[in-house]
Amino acid sequence: MTKAILIFVFAGAALLAAGVGSTLLRSEAEQAPFVVLLGVAQDGGYPQAGCRKECCASVWRDPSRRRHVVSLAVVDPGTGQRWMIDATPDFREQLRMLDEITGADASTRVLD
Repeated sequence: MTKAILIFVFAGAALLAAGVGSTLLRSEAEQAPFVVLLGVAQDGGYPQAGCRKECCASVWRDPSRRRHVVSLAVVDPGTGQRWMIDATPDFREQLRMLDEITGADASTRVLD
């Protein structure tokens, strides 16, 4: 991919992420399913494994700048069901994020 395409994809994902927060501010009467963006980075996340360039080195030094691989979740508040789309190498962290967002109790969750 060219650098311009990567920037376009990243910017689009960032805009989607900004919109997700407003979705979470719904009233009790608003029980429509919603989408949660659980990552914004391509392939192996950011920083990339083995990358020694300054763009990645600075992120290795500052963990708050790290980004998970792109993944989506669909949440149906009416039924309590959740679906993760495109499980990634960051799955365990993303599932934990989803638990925090939806208020799920991981100790009672059954995974089939």
